[in-house]
Amino acid sequence: MNRKKTGSTMLTFTIAAALATGCSNSEKTGQESNVSLSEGDSKPVELVIHSDSGDSVESFDERFGNAIRSKFPNYTITYIKTGKGTSKSELFAANQPIDMNFDSIGYFMNSMVKNDLQYDMSELIKKENIDLNQLDPVAVNGMKQLSGGGLWGIPVTNLNVVLFYNKDLFDKFGVPYPKDGLTWDEATELSKQLTRNENGQQIVGLYGETGHVLRTNQYSLGTVDPKTLKATFSTNELWNKLFEAIYVKPASNAGYKEFMMNVRSGNLPTKDNFVKDRNLAMYVGLTSTVFTSASAMEGMNWDIATLPVFKDMPGTGSQPYPVYFSVTKTSKNKEAAIKVIKYLVSEEFQLAISKKGEVPVLTSDTVKKAFAQGSPFKDKNWSAVFAHKPAAIPLKSPYDGTPENEVKALLPKVVLGETDMNTALRTIDENSNKKIEAEQTK
Repeated sequence: MNRKKTGSTMLTFTIAAALATGCSNSEKTGQESNVSLSEGDSKPVELVIHSDSGDSVESFDERFGNAIRSKFPNYTITYIKTGKGTSKSELFAANQPIDMNFDSIGYFMNSMVKNDLQYDMSELIKKENIDLNQLDPVAVNGMKQLSGGGLWGIPVTNLNVVLFYNKDLFDKFGVPYPKDGLTWDEATELSKQLTRNENGQQIVGLYGETGHVLRTNQYSLGTVDPKTLKATFSTNELWNKLFEAIYVKPASNAGYKEFMMNVRSGNLPTKDNFVKDRNLAMYVGLTSTVFTSASAMEGMNWDIATLPVFKDMPGTGSQPYPVYFSVTKTSKNKEAAIKVIKYLVSEEFQLAISKKGEVPVLTSDTVKKAFAQGSPFKDKNWSAVFAHKPAAIPLKSPYDGTPENEVKALLPKVVLGETDMNTALRTIDENSNKKIEAEQTK
């Protein structure tokens, strides 16, 4: 890893500003923790935390920072958001240490491994008596697989995919609400019943957020083979099956295609069609959708059901999409950093985030039952979030995100009949492979 000794005055100023913001005093949460403090925890330590997630300082403090500072008052917690002048490579150039990192599994390879910051925390975990058996096993195993048997990160929060539906549209057209355990075929039939023109407004039945479907698909398909670094869409027939079930069949009638052409300029629907325009009856998306769009959804009559399942995989939901906290290879404060992570997976912290609506990684029934109970949406069918067995997380490559834009560009053409599925899948692979090869030469 190249860490240059010099940095420009502007770079130094940018980092200094980020540090000043990250160190700002925040209100304490007031929560008590079941993680005991030893004498060593009272020593003043600064922990610098970085992420490629794009989380603002305010978001970090709300999610993690305030609680960490409350628990460890002698620790100075500094969060640096990635951006111009504060990427990991720029921080290294300015000799700015990074003690901890948090990122989703989708960002982890580029955030940690590409920068040679990964560190096997197995001994630290053993020393702190962190019981990994109490955490979501799929999330833990996903990182173990990526780490070659070690553990480069510990899951702290999770995301998975559910079916949101607009109850008013179902009521208007006399269509029964989707039930937990429904199949994709059943969801398709509902979509056809709900796709209609009502007083000049075209309504469509079902859309699955493309990026989320790719990253968390139920067949545990990787978009890029981690060994060959080639896209997998034309070489694994399950992609064809998945796209047909989730995109082609629900959009098979003329009204859906008219919506795509007249409302979406030839594209598939979006989350906004469900949340804002309310001309989409069912939306398949991350559990966080309601909380990132809270103001819009407070005035909407909606609920959730489990993610539709494939008949050959009954009871299998989406892959989890965990956020992992890591101690970096270069940290000089590894013991302090692992104590923070131990606290973040404690029952008390997990209970607190679960009440807010962040999917916990602790498998405790008490923690799961508390999900979203501190939010304005506590009466929704939140048991659907945990009802299915999660699909396994496939081994990741640094280029898993590369095919996403290709898929988003070509899927609408398949749905509209402008190209066939096999041609589209070959084109996705060809275009993705060219981009991956170009990335490798940089």
